[in-house]
Amino acid sequence: TEEHFEHLLNFVKEFQLENVGVFEYSDEELAYSHRLPNHVPEEIKQERYGRLMEAQLQIVQRKNEERVKTKDRLHTVIEGMQDDKIVGRYYGQCPDIDGQVIIEGSPNVNPGQRYWVEINGYDNYDLIGKVVDGPK
Repeated sequence: TEEHFEHLLNFVKEFQLENVGVFEYSDEELAYSHRLPNHVPEEIKQERYGRLMEAQLQIVQRKNEERVKTKDRLHTVIEGMQDDKIVGRYYGQCPDIDGQVIIEGSPNVNPGQRYWVEINGYDNYDLIGKVVDGPK
């Protein structure tokens, strides 16, 4: 119901989670929920998905702005090259789901090793920073 969705939306806004996985319900014939009545129409699912993702993006951007302002340093595991950029992840980022840390410049780093990265920018869910110490 819209009431349930509003409850979820308010929860996300109140607790300011850094990473939230969101998906639209997909009706699967063998799932128990397939037999339940009153399925939500596609248009409503899409609209709710959009509202929830927009709320989450605003939360992430506020948190990322704070990381930039405080020159937050994150212990980052270097994953390697992606689109001609060195990328890694800190402990709060899950591969293939959450954002990543994009390393500025061309530091001499090794995949699989951890370095301290000072955050000085962001692009939506991705953080941008420079290596300031490592490897650890």
